[in-house]
Amino acid sequence: MSFLHFSYRRFLLVFLLVLPFAIFAEQKGLFRPKAHSIEAILYGVNLNVISYKGEAISYEAKIEDGGKISIVEDAYLVRFRNSHPVRGIVNVFVPENMKIESLRIYASGANVTVNNVNAVYFVSSMCHGNIEIKNCLLKCASFSMASGVLNMN
Repeated sequence: MSFLHFSYRRFLLVFLLVLPFAIFAEQKGLFRPKAHSIEAILYGVNLNVISYKGEAISYEAKIEDGGKISIVEDAYLVRFRNSHPVRGIVNVFVPENMKIESLRIYASGANVTVNNVNAVYFVSSMCHGNIEIKNCLLKCASFSMASGVLNMN
């Protein structure tokens, strides 16, 4: 009985020491194919929206210092949000043939890159940070920046 109790304590100790480093270090996921709008409300987290050969929107989030971001799929909308400033990067992968209905990015203290994406509505609002848009087709676009650099190729 004491051996089992000791092993349980050791396992619990190791688990609690490793848990903070493993839970929010990296998140990956694939959304349902019917999701066709993206909203990102991020503070201190860099965002890359990139096309890829796939069937549905997917993501990869690497967040430092045990922080976390909320990633939610709601009907046809995919939402990335953090309530407290954290550092990291979120890569959102959009299928090459998909036309995004709405791509809304609200960021502060971050760099945003949108590459090879087609979107009907594009909205970007930033307090400070940089936006780089490459090889994109945007039907209706709105940019609002307090400070930073907007680079469109």
